[in-house]
Amino acid sequence: NIKEAGVTVGSGEYRKAHAVATVSPTDWASVRVSGSSMGENESNKASGNTSFSSRGSFQPENHTQDFNLDSIFQINSKTQLRLEGSLAEANDNDALFYTNTIERKRVNSEKATLTSQTGIGLVEANVYQNDLNSHSRASTIPALDLENKVTVAQLQDLFKLGADHSFRVMGEYRYNT
Repeated sequence: NIKEAGVTVGSGEYRKAHAVATVSPTDWASVRVSGSSMGENESNKASGNTSFSSRGSFQPENHTQDFNLDSIFQINSKTQLRLEGSLAEANDNDALFYTNTIERKRVNSEKATLTSQTGIGLVEANVYQNDLNSHSRASTIPALDLENKVTVAQLQDLFKLGADHSFRVMGEYRYNT
């Protein structure tokens, strides 16, 4: 089992904390969990810091967080299942079209992969989804909201014909919204 954590601090009220742990509760399963959080206040006039964000209508603090999960399970001697997930959020001041903006972004992703050595070759099935939401606000331009979701299903077979020839047959379905 592996575990690690840390904290960092700096000027502009910068602070970051992170942690990661990998646990193998059995011979056939392993899970890794990680996450971090970061914040700063670059517009805090009391600290003597100055920046473009100290003028205008802004949130007082930038911050981001992320969380990740990665696991693998040995189903039998020839088959593995891997499950992954992540979530990241960021709220910060930014510039868009020469205008200072407040940005709020959220990205999450999930993925499952099943791999098996079979009589017809190494077969792998993947299913994943990525989801992005971004919202920008500024006083001089209209609000900008972006949303994008991608869902993908893949199936492939890697096999040999004779000792010298390997072939891969693959199919993919993709849906974007």
